[in-house]
Amino acid sequence: MPFSMMADCERWGLSEKRAVLERRLDVCSQLVALATLTLTIGKLTCLIPAASWTLVIWSTVVCLLLFATSCLVGALIEHADCFLMRNHSIAQQPMRSQKTMPLMLREVSSFIKRNKQGPFLLFVSFLHVHTPLVTTENFRGRSAHGLYGDNTEEMDWMVGGKGMGGWEGGIRVPGIFRWPGVLPAGRVIHEPTSLMDVFPTVVHLAGGQVPQDRVVDGRDLLALLQGTARHSDHEFLMHYCESFLHAARWHQRDRGAVWKVHFATPIFQPDGAGACYGQAVCPCSGDKVTHHIPPLLFDLSRDPSEAHALTPDTEPSFHLVVETVARAVAAHRRTLSPVPLQLDAADNTWKPWLQPCCGRFPFCWNSLNVLLVMCLLLKTCELKSANTSKPNILLIMADDLGIGDLGCYGNSTLRTPNIDRLAEEGVRLTQHLAAAPLCTPSRAAFLTGRHAFRSGMDATDGYRALQWNAGSGGLPQNETTFARILQRQGYTTGLIGKWHQGINCASRNDHCHHPLHHGFDYFYGMPFTLVNDCHPDRPPALDAGLRAKLWLSTQIMALGVLTVVAGKACRLISVSWRLVLSVATLVLLFFTSWYASFGFVRRWNCILMRNHEVTEQPMALERAASLVLKEAVSFLARNKHGPFLLFVSLLHVHVPLVTTERFLGKSQHGLYGDNVEEMDWLVGGKGMAGWEGGIRVPGIFRWPGVLPAGRVIHEPTSLMDVFPTVVQLAGGQVPQDRVIDGRSLLPLLWGDAEHSAHEFLFHYCGQYLHAARWHDKDSGRLWKVHYTTPRFHPEGAGACHSRSVCPCSGAGVTHHDPPLLFDLSEDPSEARPLSPDAGPLYHEAVARVGRAVREHRRSLRPAPEQLSFWNVVWKPWLQPCCGPFPFCACSRDADPRET
Repeated sequence: MPFSMMADCERWGLSEKRAVLERRLDVCSQLVALATLTLTIGKLTCLIPAASWTLVIWSTVVCLLLFATSCLVGALIEHADCFLMRNHSIAQQPMRSQKTMPLMLREVSSFIKRNKQGPFLLFVSFLHVHTPLVTTENFRGRSAHGLYGDNTEEMDWMVGGKGMGGWEGGIRVPGIFRWPGVLPAGRVIHEPTSLMDVFPTVVHLAGGQVPQDRVVDGRDLLALLQGTARHSDHEFLMHYCESFLHAARWHQRDRGAVWKVHFATPIFQPDGAGACYGQAVCPCSGDKVTHHIPPLLFDLSRDPSEAHALTPDTEPSFHLVVETVARAVAAHRRTLSPVPLQLDAADNTWKPWLQPCCGRFPFCWNSLNVLLVMCLLLKTCELKSANTSKPNILLIMADDLGIGDLGCYGNSTLRTPNIDRLAEEGVRLTQHLAAAPLCTPSRAAFLTGRHAFRSGMDATDGYRALQWNAGSGGLPQNETTFARILQRQGYTTGLIGKWHQGINCASRNDHCHHPLHHGFDYFYGMPFTLVNDCHPDRPPALDAGLRAKLWLSTQIMALGVLTVVAGKACRLISVSWRLVLSVATLVLLFFTSWYASFGFVRRWNCILMRNHEVTEQPMALERAASLVLKEAVSFLARNKHGPFLLFVSLLHVHVPLVTTERFLGKSQHGLYGDNVEEMDWLVGGKGMAGWEGGIRVPGIFRWPGVLPAGRVIHEPTSLMDVFPTVVQLAGGQVPQDRVIDGRSLLPLLWGDAEHSAHEFLFHYCGQYLHAARWHDKDSGRLWKVHYTTPRFHPEGAGACHSRSVCPCSGAGVTHHDPPLLFDLSEDPSEARPLSPDAGPLYHEAVARVGRAVREHRRSLRPAPEQLSFWNVVWKPWLQPCCGPFPFCACSRDADPRET
């Protein structure tokens, strides 16, 4: 799925996007109908003698067109955004949500089979447990947590808090590495790590080199995963909200403490709710963010939920930690360079010429059926590589999965037996961190091993993620992904699932940002991401603020035209009817141009592609999981002789929470729980800046016979560490011409290293460093310093409920001076910030993190912004479309290589 799961991709319920569009269409229809009725009565009664029957007829036609569009808006959105692709071809448009996960599983299995002789890299990017929670019938009702639980269990079967700035609930995620015989089974690592660490780790595994011409923020996780390193390479981790740094964490290794400093936090809505319920994600800046001076400080070691902010009175080392994190943030900022924005309004605006479409645009429809090959991936994932020096690599990423949602991380009510078995047979990371709390920047960091702002894939304004398939922003072509390095090392590489890194630059078919131009030999999935707009019955979420402004502008202009018409009819204003008609036509064109784009969101954004072809437009959410599974199984089958890399990027458990019927009602946690359980079946707090809830994620590595089974690593690691780890495994070299923030995890996974290579990890919100953590390896404490934290709305809610994501800057954040300091070793929830008056320990930690931040900032270089308004805005000439534009409809998701 090139886009992301949204509510409009699921036909039941009412999406936010669809509801807003229908409301606007209804209001416009009513206004036009009222104007038509007024003109008709005036004409008949001679009260408006200047009114012509031609004007009455045209206004009637406009009213009927508005009414018809209102009736069809749901189908148009579905076809525009909800589709599947295989490589460059659209496979299904619109996608059938209930079948998507099985199709993805089939693709994963097929990729592994095709490349089983290896080496290969496969990135499985799940749609689970992203909303809409589409769970197949087999898993519906199985969990005790409703649809979300069902969805998680389905995701686990496939394996065998979103947008909340820097809060842990939005960035802390599960991380599991399994490598039988190489990584110790059952090992748990509590060191801070990042999703960006996957980049250098994968590059290391493949024998490649991370790019040397840029900053790579990920660190190789291999030493940490293998146990050869005690601590993560991330002493500091920066947590951004858009391009605003909201928080930073410091792993104070000498004390074993993990401190987290929040400089800005989003204001949750409603107050105390812990999320921004009135928005898709919490804002990063503006009046919806609280800037903390002094910053909030949490000791994640003792308060992992960030529930108790420390103060100088309660934490003796408050000032030390805050100053140390501040120095690390300053050093980090010196590495920043301007990059072109990819998520500005221009890039994120829907563009019909970019709409993927398998069929006649804009209907985009094809009725070809897909052969579903259902397979329990974990039953066959222990593939033997023909070349032991280049192991087959399977990466599975779940979308928006919290670290507390898995059984192996302590959840006793959601069933994730397959993921739990991976943890039992592999190495489990407990301090694994996403590079950002949002989709686009986090995945950019994961793929490149570098913080997203180094490639321009994070924002300084409100656009923190790509908004349209037909935007021109995306992962720059000069960025080096771990897939590209492994491809050079002889790996067959595949990406199945979610991409959300852009598609086109200048034309509908240039595919400059496409996965096949970033090192992947094969792509099947959603080029965008799941949003509520993918679900026909969910309220819209895409660019709600811009829609409101455009709607207000339209109303003002329409009111002006009506006033002039009334004045002219009553002879109060002396203007020509030609001028009035011209102005009315301009208003109508303005309304049509912006309203039509949002009316087709589902059709244009929720699509599936196979390589360069749109295969489903809009995608059917209920079958997306099965399609991903089918494609993955097919890839494995085709490449079973390896070496191969397969990245399965699940759509679960991202919103809208679309769960197939099999999993509905199986969990105890509603739709989210159902979605998590469906995600688990597939395997066999968002936008909160630097808070742990937004960046701390699960991490599991399994390698039978290599990694020790059951090992748990508590060292700080990052998703960026996957990059150097994978490159090292493949025998490659990480690039030497740029900064690589990830560190290879192999020494840690093997047990050769006692600590993570990350002494410091920096947590950004957009391009703003909000927090940094310091792993004090001497003491074993993990300190986290928050310089900026988003202001939650409502206050104390723990999230920005009135926004899609928490802001990264402006009035919506709090800058902390002195910064907040947390000892994550004793406060992993960041509930008790240490006080600057608590003693010298505070000042020591803050000072140490501050020095690391300053050193980190020296590595910063300008990069072209990829999320600028122009890059994000929809461009019709870039819109992928399988069919007549703008209706784009097709469904041809069968892999031609299997027929």
